[in-house]
Amino acid sequence: MKITVAKALKEKSRLVGRINNLMNVIGKENAKVEGSSRSIDVRELQSETMECMERLITVKGAIAVANHPVVAQIVELEEIKSMLSKLDKINTDDTPKHGYGMNKEQTINVVINAADILLQKQRLQERADALQDKLDEFNVRAIVEI
Repeated sequence: MKITVAKALKEKSRLVGRINNLMNVIGKENAKVEGSSRSIDVRELQSETMECMERLITVKGAIAVANHPVVAQIVELEEIKSMLSKLDKINTDDTPKHGYGMNKEQTINVVINAADILLQKQRLQERADALQDKLDEFNVRAIVEI
């Protein structure tokens, strides 16, 4: 079956969600007190989970092959998103502090202030948005065989 990368990505997300849901149900229903009833067939759900996993492997493999021309952009986007997350964790609080047992206020000096972080994040987000637009365009045009 031939579909666009965009549809394959949707299928991948659905399969991941389905596998997670099935595993949650299996986890809750697998071990029961002897004599208590089960509302589902755990072995059947496990079988369905394995079928979904096999389908997911196929879909992800097809996506990986189709994405070959845009791998560099995908990696760039991933790294930008990672950096955006890391920038959020930088402490920019320069509010004076009172340390435990100290009588006077401690002045806090930051090297990179909140405004610098905000500007850097805005620039990275613009770059990420442009990359995502290009990848979205590729995803609706590229065809994969599943």
